[in-house]
This record gives sequence, structure tokens and C-alpha cells, in this order.
Amino acid sequence: AFSRQGTTPIVTVQGTMDLWDYIDVLGYYLLPYVDAKLGRDCIFQQDNAPSHAAVETGAWFLDQSINVLEWSPTRLT
Repeated sequence: AFSRQGTTPIVTVQGTMDLWDYIDVLGYYLLPYVDAKLGRDCIFQQDNAPSHAAVETGAWFLDQSINVLEWSPTRLT
């Protein structure tokens, strides 16, 4: 993650990241950054990758009181 306040560490993932891996990375790397630099009222932006758009991921953000920028699904025409 990055913002005008700085960046989080880059995380290297081996293999395919599923939603549970993504939630673990968010908890371990994003939360400390948000708490130290931004505050929980920030707006987090992500794309519509399956692990990002999963119901469980949305619930995690809700539980952590982090707002997520809403994206409409991309349509290819």
C-alpha cells in the first residue's frame, strides 16, 4: 500500500494468493500502517481481484472499520 504518508513493506507471495492469504497480509502489513500513518477513517483502494471482492474480505474491512473505495465491475465490450 502507499499514500502521501509513505508505503507499507513490499510482500512477496509464493504461488497464488487466496482470500485468506490476502486477509492475513492485510492484517499483518496494512493495519499497522493505517494505525500509524492514516487512521481508520482512511479510504482503501483495491481492484476487483477475486480475493479483494470476496464477501469475507469485505467483512474483514468492515470489522476493522476501514472504508474501501467501491468499484463497479469492469466490463469489456
